[in-house]
Amino acid sequence: MTDAPDERMTDGEIAAVASTVEGVLPHYSADEEGMRKLASHLRWEPADPAEWPRDGQGRPAGVVCALPGGGRKVTVHCGPSGVVAPLSRISGDAAAQAAEFRRVYAAVHGAVGFPDFFGTYTRGGAKAPSWGTPYVRWRGKYTTLALRAGVHGTELVLDYTDIWEEDYVDAVRDAPNGFIGSVVGDKLMHVSGAEAADWDECADALAGLFAALPAETAALGVRLALGLYGTVTQSDGTRSSPFMFDIRCQDHLHIGYDAPAPVAEAARGGGAAALGWRPTTPEALQVGTEPEHFDSPWHFDGGGPGAARAREAAELIVATARAAGVREAGDLRLGGEAERIDKTYFRFPGLRMATV
Repeated sequence: MTDAPDERMTDGEIAAVASTVEGVLPHYSADEEGMRKLASHLRWEPADPAEWPRDGQGRPAGVVCALPGGGRKVTVHCGPSGVVAPLSRISGDAAAQAAEFRRVYAAVHGAVGFPDFFGTYTRGGAKAPSWGTPYVRWRGKYTTLALRAGVHGTELVLDYTDIWEEDYVDAVRDAPNGFIGSVVGDKLMHVSGAEAADWDECADALAGLFAALPAETAALGVRLALGLYGTVTQSDGTRSSPFMFDIRCQDHLHIGYDAPAPVAEAARGGGAAALGWRPTTPEALQVGTEPEHFDSPWHFDGGGPGAARAREAAELIVATARAAGVREAGDLRLGGEAERIDKTYFRFPGLRMATV
């Protein structure tokens, strides 16, 4: 993630920072008086201003404080994104980053309780790192505390709730991406962008969702199960919409293909193999966490954290759907069962698909 030395707070330090940052204001004036006010709200002793971070004009952009009891020094940034407190910075691959996010998340969870939202999204089509953009949010009436995987490490962010909600809505409507989960259900769960207009857009959406999904689900500790149904038009004009693809991800992307009876011969048996599918075997499913009740006869190994075969998987799904007789991208749809797993609600704006 960075060439700088690894910096890991202990679980106790993370809990102390989370419970303290949750109670301050999201914005302060960009001067010494404003940063001292931030330190007083944190109830931490500020270090010498010479140690504070500065913006390009030399103005204070945060404050350095020592944790109570003469502990670790913490840099708390303050700017357009709100109050930002870095908690961890490590080197290592996407799997290591996901594991570290999960550790930090557990400590924050213990300090401030169960989150209201979690998921992934990027703003304005920004390129995400190999470990993706997982976030967890605790929403209050006026302010929202978020844990996110920033480019420099796992960090806490405090901002006004309405600003975060507007940013999320704008990001998803402008360039639909990622997924969102919640145990409460909410208006944010119904924000969506335009559906894919053609097969190229469908492939791009699938590839975008898959790109860092194994690392993101591992970081968040969630399992996803997405079933795709394709409307097949047969030679006599008969239309049916069988279950076709079984997409699973917890810490490894597994994709199944059912090759149901109504599909064209080109997408069954030897045709499926020629497209790139392999027979499902116990060994194939035991890479990563084994998905439960995976019954598809055909399988594609989509890869793990930092090594997702996103574009291959997306193009395989599209090529198979077309060979099967699915005429248009809009005829490939997400099954509604994917949007409720146990007690958690999910939405997948990054798929750019209708739900049935």
